[in-house]
Amino acid sequence: MVPLRHSVLALATLGLTAALTSPAAAAPTHVDVTYGATYVRGELTFHNRSVSFTGSYRSVSATDCRRAWFGTLDGSGRLLTARSTGTLCNGVREINTTVPADVPGGAGAVLVCLDSGSATPLKCVEYKRP
Repeated sequence: MVPLRHSVLALATLGLTAALTSPAAAAPTHVDVTYGATYVRGELTFHNRSVSFTGSYRSVSATDCRRAWFGTLDGSGRLLTARSTGTLCNGVREINTTVPADVPGGAGAVLVCLDSGSATPLKCVEYKRP
């Protein structure tokens, strides 16, 4: 029989080893999707099974509104999941969202789009996993 303190030490060591070998989030990737005077800007962070975005988007007209759209892609470029912001007219709005990428290894890339208020893509940029 193993003494209790050795069992606790072994479990603590296993936990530490698991924590050290778990995949860490990649360094943030700067995003800038500009269309005229409007934009989506911020930082993407690739995680094991998701991608988070923190930033903002801008519309400069009360009648020509904008949306931001994020789609995670697998290693073959197939769309996994997408998220969209609400419609913004004449202003700047903060974005803090996470898009799932529930496949082994997570997303291979993210497509970031600036859309019109009616969800028509105006400009899209693909950001690969670092």
